[in-house]
Amino acid sequence: MKKTLITSLTFFLLIQLTGWTQKSSPLAKAGEIINESNLKKADKYFDYYAYIRAAKLYEELYEKNFRVTHVVPRLADCYRLNNDMAKAEKWLALTVEQEGIDPIYYYYYAQSLRSNSKYSESQKWIEKFNEKKTNDTRGAKYKNATDFVAKIKQKDTKFTLEPFDVINTENAEFGATFLNNNVLFSSAKNYSLSVKDQYAWNEKPFLELYIYNPDDKEKNKEGKGSIKAFNKDVNSKYHEGPVTLSQDFNTIYFTRNYVKKEKKIKSDDGTNNLMIYRSKFKDDKWTDFENLSINNKEYSVGHPSLTADGRKLFFSSNMSGGIGGTDIYYVDVNPDGTLGQPVNLGLEINTEGNEMFPFIHNSGMLFFSSDGHVGLGGLDVFYTRENGNTFNQVENIGIPINSPKDDFCFVLAPDSKTGFLSSNRDGGKGDDDIYKFLFSGTFENKISAEIIIVDKSTKAVIANAAVVVKDEKTGKTDTLTTDETGKLKIKVNPETDYRIYAVADKYLSTDKSITTKNLKGTELKETLELEKNIGFSLYCLVLDKKDKTPVKDAKVTIKDKISGKELFVFTTNESGDFSQILADAKLNDKLDFIITLSCPGYLEKTQDFTKVLDKPGQVNLHEYLDFNVDKIDIGTDLAKIIDIKPIYFDLSKWNIRPDAAAELDKIVKVMTENPKMVIELGSHTDCRSSAASNMVLSDKRAKASAEYIQKHGIGKDRIYGKGYGEAKLINGCACEGNVKSDCPEEEHQKNRRTEFIIVKM
Repeated sequence: MKKTLITSLTFFLLIQLTGWTQKSSPLAKAGEIINESNLKKADKYFDYYAYIRAAKLYEELYEKNFRVTHVVPRLADCYRLNNDMAKAEKWLALTVEQEGIDPIYYYYYAQSLRSNSKYSESQKWIEKFNEKKTNDTRGAKYKNATDFVAKIKQKDTKFTLEPFDVINTENAEFGATFLNNNVLFSSAKNYSLSVKDQYAWNEKPFLELYIYNPDDKEKNKEGKGSIKAFNKDVNSKYHEGPVTLSQDFNTIYFTRNYVKKEKKIKSDDGTNNLMIYRSKFKDDKWTDFENLSINNKEYSVGHPSLTADGRKLFFSSNMSGGIGGTDIYYVDVNPDGTLGQPVNLGLEINTEGNEMFPFIHNSGMLFFSSDGHVGLGGLDVFYTRENGNTFNQVENIGIPINSPKDDFCFVLAPDSKTGFLSSNRDGGKGDDDIYKFLFSGTFENKISAEIIIVDKSTKAVIANAAVVVKDEKTGKTDTLTTDETGKLKIKVNPETDYRIYAVADKYLSTDKSITTKNLKGTELKETLELEKNIGFSLYCLVLDKKDKTPVKDAKVTIKDKISGKELFVFTTNESGDFSQILADAKLNDKLDFIITLSCPGYLEKTQDFTKVLDKPGQVNLHEYLDFNVDKIDIGTDLAKIIDIKPIYFDLSKWNIRPDAAAELDKIVKVMTENPKMVIELGSHTDCRSSAASNMVLSDKRAKASAEYIQKHGIGKDRIYGKGYGEAKLINGCACEGNVKSDCPEEEHQKNRRTEFIIVKM
């Protein structure tokens, strides 16, 4: 036996020394087969999110130098996805050196370096990523954010943060929220001491919901309250995660693995995704559990946050059609509890990375975590405020809320004085820990701007100057007036371009561009100089007739009425106005103009203007003429825009009466002013008389009216008549056949009408 053992050992050494380990040898082939088998097993673990198990096999294969170009990126992903950024950095450093590697790993490597506080090195790899992925906004954000670490650290955030160690254990605790005077949170600690399954992703117990009662001294000898399982019907044998509650605490939305009857429901690719459940508190118990309509087994939906009025639910999801990995959405909650369609919050919030854990405060501030916006490490907490149909510039909440690690599940109490945070930062008890904080600041997310209006020559301040501040991105405008010191103050958004327009009595209007991008500090001061109008000038303001908003790009042409000479042509600016000095005008001069106003999408109009210049100063044309323009859309009845009176005809006749001609002349005038307008002139009757005769009569009247307009200079290709008879009654006054109508005459009169429908502009 001993001899046999020595012989075998000698044979093994011979193999090593003579190179018999080449693939051609049976032993080498056997090793190759074993390695291939382990690689397949590791890949299978990876595909099923069992990253710890996968990493162990990948590391064994790396030590054997087997399929390194495949193994190294997989090891990087295993540790990255399991939030072990120290090990992730090691493997990502090797990954990014591989030829032909996907540039996304440059970003991942930069991310791991940030998580380990290596910001200078991280920025180098961000720049490499941006060079390769020019369309990815994440690289551009960091490229434009110079000295971002210093700026984040310099923020005076007014937070006092401490670990919530009554709750924290060596396991994961996160997602704390207020429940009356108690705290509801998720934990992987098995407080019941029962046998529980482990989650393959990180080989730790599944998360359950627990409630901490600080006033319950029976369960804790130190008098620090008790921790109990929240509810056996809410907790399952799989994950239960972040929750949100209604203001009265009688409705709960919570995150859970997609399960039915205690069994996992998997997607077509084998993933057990997350879903949001809803439950009601009735008769001292949670009941009416509901799988929400936004859930789908093919993607995850989780991290719910309900608005104070209960009408809107924010959540995160990796559903198809999003911007990045995980995006933030909202959905309307209808009065009957049904949900609308999910709405993606868009590029202002979501990036190509991951945005998750939204929290909507009762003040309207939205807090969320992201690894795609400019931050200190993995997930940073950001905040913003809704601004019309979009959101203000996203702001990093700063230190101590954010750290180089993952910071998430930010919750702020309704009074904005206390709250909770979850983080896996260094110094904690376990995996993820819960922190509580005091807050003594505000979340205005605004810049204080001071605007001063002065005389261009004397530099004297100008009181009562009208100032319009326009957001260049959203188009939103604010109109203000300077005080007696020539100043006004307004809150503006950070990282935004604005245009300021100013005008004052006896001064010419002016405008100026300003920006809050890369602004250091939270204050901005701008001065606009107005040139004094020393003589006569024209000024005009063009407004949309319906909503009274300024109309941009309206063309105003002013001609001399006698000679026909074109004197001025203006195009209105953002504030819908223009001004022009009348350099040669003298006192008692007579202005005699023909003024034409045209703008794409609006009805063109021409008006006569006559005025004697009886005093120096500005002539406001819009105070004498109608410069409110009518927006026109295809299908609009022109008669309703220019107030055409009904077109009357004698009984059973279709000749044009003088009163009808006066109204048709108005159509001629408008069509002359708008040479591209095409109209269908439709004539309608009431139900009396037979349908056939009504059709014939209406068609004759329509064609007669159109012919009148054509004879007055409007081409046949621009207006045509069509009779509809009684086919399009606008009320219930039908009386054909056996149908009898008891409608009064005024109701029948409504059906006897002529319409001028715009079919082309």
